[in-house]
Amino acid sequence: MTASGGKGGSWASRMGKLAERLSDCARSGVYRIETREALEEAAALNSYPVVQVVLDHVTTKSGLFDAVGRLAAAPERFGGDWDALRRLAD
Repeated sequence: MTASGGKGGSWASRMGKLAERLSDCARSGVYRIETREALEEAAALNSYPVVQVVLDHVTTKSGLFDAVGRLAAAPERFGGDWDALRRLAD
């Protein structure tokens, strides 16, 4: 997709607010969304992957890192901290 031209106006005018915010690193932060579909659409427009992590029984930070590490098939050396989690995304 390009940011200009085409039927229906520019790409920026066709995408939702969340997709627009996700496309700009300067606007990073926490956003409240009403539906999972809004997140999936915004992520797809920005070519970001979406994964679902079941956290029903997670009660600790280490439990969170374990759950995400298992889902991401993290290597044995996965550090289990915020930096390690960020590196998984890279």
